[in-house]
Amino acid sequence: MTIGLLLMAAGHSQRFKYANKGIHKLLYPCDASNTAMLEITYQKAHTIFSMDNICIVTNQDEPKVHALASQFNSPTLQIQSHGLGDSIAQAVTVNQSWDALLILHGDLPFIQSPTIQKVYEAMQHHVIARPIYHGQFGHPVGFQKSLYPQLMALQGDQGASQILKKFPVMSLPVEDQGSIQDIDHPQDLMKHLP
Repeated sequence: MTIGLLLMAAGHSQRFKYANKGIHKLLYPCDASNTAMLEITYQKAHTIFSMDNICIVTNQDEPKVHALASQFNSPTLQIQSHGLGDSIAQAVTVNQSWDALLILHGDLPFIQSPTIQKVYEAMQHHVIARPIYHGQFGHPVGFQKSLYPQLMALQGDQGASQILKKFPVMSLPVEDQGSIQDIDHPQDLMKHLP
């Protein structure tokens, strides 16, 4: 069974840019080594997935993010997107050879690799799986190939939440606050930096 990961990096980061001198959040340094947020999240995924089984989804309107993603030696998909639903639909369409896939957002630099591993393992036996941290659903979310038609039908800014309401979801308890901590504003990041 081949399981892949879509690393979603196609957003415009408008709130973060507005508050932080136009810098895209995925390019922002998030550790003492000044490693960009997207690279940190990629490295966490790469501990589980081979480079070939990670597809980094970027936006044509964000060339600096695409340039960074291209350095990781994983396949990239540069798209024109009008929201998360569009991005997921296009990415799944290109990666239909995978038997299952996980969707991980690039703005989750504090996620722990064991959380990604837990969802990966659950995809061997479940149609949908996702972590849950103290009652809050987190990321990544895994989908079996049988749901690709629904994922490819997504549009606009609506993610996969409607699919999650229609099908049984295996909730995987984790002690990983990073699975729910996406970064939308510089203040979100400052809470976690030393």
